[in-house]
Amino acid sequence: MNTLPLWLILTPLALALIAALGDRAGPRFRRALAVCGACAVAALTLTVVWAVRRHGALHTMLGGWAAPWGIGLRVDDFNAIFILILGVGLAAGMVFLAGARAFVKGEAPLIFLLAAAGNGILAAADLFNLFVFVELASVCSAALIALKRQRDNTAAGFQYLVYGALSGMIFLVAVLLIYGATGHLSMAHIAAHIHRMPPRLYGAALAGIIVAFGVKIGLIPLHFWQARAYAAAGSSMAALMSGVMMKIYLCALLRVLWHPLAIRQHSAALTGTLLALGAINVLGGHLMALAQRDLKRLLAFSSVAHVGYILMGIGAGSELGLVAGLYHVVNHVLMKTALFWSGRAFILHAGSADERRFRGVASAAPLAFAIFFVAALTIVGAPPTGGFASKWLIALAVYARHGLWPVVVIALGTLISLTYYGRVFRYALIPSADNAPTANRSVNIGERWPPILAACGCLATGLGIRWLLPWLERAAAALAAG
Repeated sequence: MNTLPLWLILTPLALALIAALGDRAGPRFRRALAVCGACAVAALTLTVVWAVRRHGALHTMLGGWAAPWGIGLRVDDFNAIFILILGVGLAAGMVFLAGARAFVKGEAPLIFLLAAAGNGILAAADLFNLFVFVELASVCSAALIALKRQRDNTAAGFQYLVYGALSGMIFLVAVLLIYGATGHLSMAHIAAHIHRMPPRLYGAALAGIIVAFGVKIGLIPLHFWQARAYAAAGSSMAALMSGVMMKIYLCALLRVLWHPLAIRQHSAALTGTLLALGAINVLGGHLMALAQRDLKRLLAFSSVAHVGYILMGIGAGSELGLVAGLYHVVNHVLMKTALFWSGRAFILHAGSADERRFRGVASAAPLAFAIFFVAALTIVGAPPTGGFASKWLIALAVYARHGLWPVVVIALGTLISLTYYGRVFRYALIPSADNAPTANRSVNIGERWPPILAACGCLATGLGIRWLLPWLERAAAALAAG
């Protein structure tokens, strides 16, 4: 037994308590505490990932109770990728947030609590504790959205909380159906007894799992909360929700589908369903983004579309498709956080999130424009970026199994995204005399370097594909093996 997975949860929980006590101090202390704590979590994350790489999967059973009765935590090559995304994303996000503005009271404790819940979602080895951590993450996310106490934020936070509660109820019903049929909550034991489950109950539980997590990841038509929530949360929180938290829920969905429900053995047709759902998200998300003028809403609907690309890769039903989907997960973390972070500078300099007000921003904020340009080229899929490489692998995987039509969907999505990102560039490059942006706004190192590193990562994942793919292949093998 290894206790490292447990520390992934306990460390941010302890930091949340310390940060809550630190809220009584001044803003400088809150900033230093938040950044140092996030870096500590990132260091622990790297330690866990290295331990998995050297020794294989890590298991923890709490309280000395053996499976299936004890609470189990498990980290393997598959969820280690997402744990790394959460740890590094938390540290980068805290550094950016500390540089961009002062922490609101209660913000750092909620972010650490969200990180603890995220690690719990990723490492949970039984369905009930997965449900508990998902609900904790929903409450923290809703609180972070509503924290500014403005009218739009409060309404968006309450909306997120309501839809999160409905998602949780659906997931709990699915868990009860599985427990009633198998007598177990442990994922490993459910997988061994899932054949006992009557087909109709299995189908109902399967549908419940997909709908519950479909709300979380923005699966059309369950995506209705995202645009309003991202716009209200602010660029820093939107980057955390889209770039990091969405991937955590996606990891949980895949683990439940592949491990306890064993869809590859019991419902092989579901991979084709995931492909179709992904295609709907690609076209629907891009078309909705095309209709937006507000940059945050545009990026929110773009996230809906890129969930579709990931699902299309997974829905190809092959090892190559699964690797390609995971590759796009890594790329989307980098390009979407870079877009939200650099887009914040656009909004501040223009005084509005409306892209038509961005005239002159390219000259007023050249660094932010360059970062946005690189990230947008990546998310569109221009070579030699990581976005091009992952889309290309997804296209190869779906073509090998399902023919030409999924490739056409990917190509159409790419053209539509090129249209609306090109529109943003056009406005930003137009000189403006009447809409004078605040070009002299100071930008400190904490606000500058995380977006620069994210933009460099967009290029590195494309140029370094030869070194990245073996890691993703091990992750795909770990998911397939259960």
